[in-house]
Amino acid sequence: EWGGLSACVQSVTIGDNVRIIGKEAFKELSNLKTLHLGESVQIIENEAFWGNDLHEITSWGSSLQYIGNHAFLAANHIGKEPPLLPLPDTVEYIGSLAFYAFVLPETYVVPKSVQKMYADAFSESCANNLVILNKDVELLGSTNFFWIYNSHNPCLYCYAGSTAEEHAKKYDDPYRLIDEDSLLYDGEAVEGNVLRLDGSMTEAQLRAHLNIDGNSSEIQIDGLKDGKVVNGTTVTLFHTVAQAPGKVYTVEKEPEIVSVAVETLPAKTSYFYKEAFDPDGLSLRVTYDDGTETVVTDGITLTGTELTLGTNTITATYENVSTTFTVTVRMPQAVSATVETLPTKTDYFYKETFVPDGLSLRVTYDDGTETVVTDG
Repeated sequence: EWGGLSACVQSVTIGDNVRIIGKEAFKELSNLKTLHLGESVQIIENEAFWGNDLHEITSWGSSLQYIGNHAFLAANHIGKEPPLLPLPDTVEYIGSLAFYAFVLPETYVVPKSVQKMYADAFSESCANNLVILNKDVELLGSTNFFWIYNSHNPCLYCYAGSTAEEHAKKYDDPYRLIDEDSLLYDGEAVEGNVLRLDGSMTEAQLRAHLNIDGNSSEIQIDGLKDGKVVNGTTVTLFHTVAQAPGKVYTVEKEPEIVSVAVETLPAKTSYFYKEAFDPDGLSLRVTYDDGTETVVTDGITLTGTELTLGTNTITATYENVSTTFTVTVRMPQAVSATVETLPTKTDYFYKETFVPDGLSLRVTYDDGTETVVTDG
């Protein structure tokens, strides 16, 4: 109990050697304006700062894990100037009505580190938007996020399929979904998030390229130069409501092709006269000026495919860079012959001259074709 001193305390600084702030430790200090938590504070127990007149928390420290029930209930002057500091990403538990009737910034983000929290932790606060980033946070209590008489038109922002969405549906709280595909990747560049450009791209073109609603004020794009995306920069998507960064793109020059080479020849490279060219099996290895390579089978343009007898050079072109290979064309060769029709005369007298009239042969060639001949 603070007794007659309760109205005298205007500022509290918790030293760096304090780990726990006990239950009701600073309850109802009616003139307490400023609070600074030391680096080692891990636990704020129930009702520790109930009913104060806090205007500013200058530091949460770097170790805070537990905020108890009613810990800051009705300490309701925070959030105008300066706004309440974001909770550190060390916090794992937020108790029931911990920040009840707080004057918070327009948007307040519950960090991903929070594993358990009471749904009513921020009830009747002045935050218009409450953002819950942990998709699997365990929500305690059977109450709304926002009490029915909250006059600030609040809205919950959460992921599709999250426990927060399920809770909001159950208790009919207003909510909107955060687009996980385009946003909120912890603000770190993910390998492969490379935006390759040939020249520059306007913001409108980038939004279209990334399938972002061109009129969406919730998605901000940082890193533009004179309103454009240019090579050699970094572009970050930022969710203005969730106050959370999204995908980070490294903007690189679109690589140019320096060479193409035949990776695999067509399955058929030897042809008979008048056969049509068949490109099946052809692939090209494409080398870019950044040292990368890829093998392509589509988008290849071929010229020289009107085959003639002998060696034919075929040109294969991919995106204006070409290479060549050869195929051969020859006439079919006879491999066998059988009598198709006997000569008209097959019986002769002694010393009669053989007459071939009527004789024909069926000739088979190495291309599988056959023909019947009477001459030659």
